[in-house]
Amino acid sequence: MTAIHIPEEGGAIAPAQNHKEEGTHYSRCPADGCGVVERMAKIGGQSSKGENYLDAAFYTADRRKGLCGSSWAIDTKQGVEQAQSRGINPKWKSGSAATNRKFILSPTSEAYQENYKRIFGHD
Repeated sequence: MTAIHIPEEGGAIAPAQNHKEEGTHYSRCPADGCGVVERMAKIGGQSSKGENYLDAAFYTADRRKGLCGSSWAIDTKQGVEQAQSRGINPKWKSGSAATNRKFILSPTSEAYQENYKRIFGHD
């Protein structure tokens, strides 16, 4: 799938972030890089409008699996914006949140393209 990367103006990279592994379901330990783990909890769900959202994900490098035992949370762009509105600056940000990037996915089906033309009057 093709995506367009649009960095926002004035977007600076925050110092505390983990670009090695990023996903909504996994992360690499930021303390020492001991391993990639799946999230154990999340702050997110479905809004009253039926839209899915994710503000933060929580991880732990489980000692029982031979990892270091660290715990951390990764805030998404939406989660960072909400925290900053309350005067909090999250330590660990997802790569998208830290760089203020957005992705616009290209139309992938004929039906999508036809409806886009019908709604907006152009390609």
